[in-house]
Amino acid sequence: MFSQLSQVVVVGGGLAGLSTARYLSILLPSLSIIIVEKQPKLGGNSQKASSGINSVNTVHQETCSIFDSPSAFFNDTILSGRGYCQQKLVETLVEQSTDAFHWIEAETQLDLSKIVQCGGHSQPRTHSPVNAKGNIGYELISRISAKLNSAQNVKVLYNTRCTNIEIENDKVKGIEIESADFNGSIPAQAVILATGGYAFNVKDILGERVQESTQLSKVHKLYERIGKQMPTTNGCTSTGDALSWASNINAKILDLEHVQVHPTGFVDPNDTTNPIKILAPEALRAAGGILISPLTGKRFVDELTTRDKVTEAIVDQVESLEYPYVYLVLTKDMVEKYGMKSIGFYEFKKLIQRLDFKTAVLALHSEPGYLKDLGFDGDLWVAKVTPAIHYTMGGIAINEKAQVLSNNGGVITGLYAAGEVSAGVHGGNRLAGNSLLECVVFGRLAAQNVASENLFDASELRQGNCRVSS
Repeated sequence: MFSQLSQVVVVGGGLAGLSTARYLSILLPSLSIIIVEKQPKLGGNSQKASSGINSVNTVHQETCSIFDSPSAFFNDTILSGRGYCQQKLVETLVEQSTDAFHWIEAETQLDLSKIVQCGGHSQPRTHSPVNAKGNIGYELISRISAKLNSAQNVKVLYNTRCTNIEIENDKVKGIEIESADFNGSIPAQAVILATGGYAFNVKDILGERVQESTQLSKVHKLYERIGKQMPTTNGCTSTGDALSWASNINAKILDLEHVQVHPTGFVDPNDTTNPIKILAPEALRAAGGILISPLTGKRFVDELTTRDKVTEAIVDQVESLEYPYVYLVLTKDMVEKYGMKSIGFYEFKKLIQRLDFKTAVLALHSEPGYLKDLGFDGDLWVAKVTPAIHYTMGGIAINEKAQVLSNNGGVITGLYAAGEVSAGVHGGNRLAGNSLLECVVFGRLAAQNVASENLFDASELRQGNCRVSS
């Protein structure tokens, strides 16, 4: 069914996979590229991303007189990672960030000039679209997908599951797949794993090791006490499939206990205990939003510290509640700064309510004078939020070329990984905006190195024989 000529397989259709496929299609326009996606459409969790994409020394920072630096960005990422980051990978992320950012902005024709300072960052460097129809993740995915759909050398296999990676003498030979139409092998000279994380499947992946995760242990105990499932912002596809394939071929797996709990997942008032939460983006707090305890009616944390610290502060506040939540509160100015259109979506979903000041004071169990002293007056936008499993920092070990490392210390030739499936960039705690950046940086690096490592028959590429066939 599949060509024996030179071809590359990208497993996963989120931003990492699509960035890899798009950049590779530019570098080697005669190469056959197959994207294997287990869902009926592209996007994965990337399409849900809403805070933005980080970068340093961008034209937009310069326009806004934001004096950022690679060293500041590096230090913020390392500090957030609590000593678990692979420093060379962080150096690569930071050094490549400017080129990757300008490439993705040009490639998608988005205006990413809106910049905010999210938690754990020392400078504003999280970029998002101005006047876009949707959130940044949706916009990036839809625009890159459109280009790939029109490329002659790219084919997407939807509703198709990868079940194994085929190697011989530490060199990739292809993958095994299952679909309604075909079960069997796809030969490939290179395979890029971009399958995302395991945030929907944390308990199955970790088992009793849940208690080893600093961020997870308290939240796990909290929900275990009330007999409810730990919530997550991820869909049911984030199951860590690639971890078993990687283990089967002796690839190195790192830091699986490093799971990030996002402090603010929206609590739907009509479906409070639903374990799938819509993310209340960090950009809401970057716009000035504060967190109020339902028990005291008061603010209790610096909202722009790192995610792990905000989560811990929330858990400490709500341990006695029947269902854990705190209030997220914004003023009109903050709503306008974040984007009235986006807030309108959350209002439509009944996740945020616009309340007059008197009603808001009562709902928050607070005092008028206290809120006014904080600068909160007039109509307020109020939401209930709760900590939710959001991102998995552990995964498959890679080097600065996005090559997958084996347990014996070498690389597995022709095998690459990019995005959440990989480990080492974020350490023990990820900064907002670094996930989209990681997808683009390491997706492009995977493509560059696939193109430069003499994995293919040069005569086939010159003759343009490597078109997708099926």
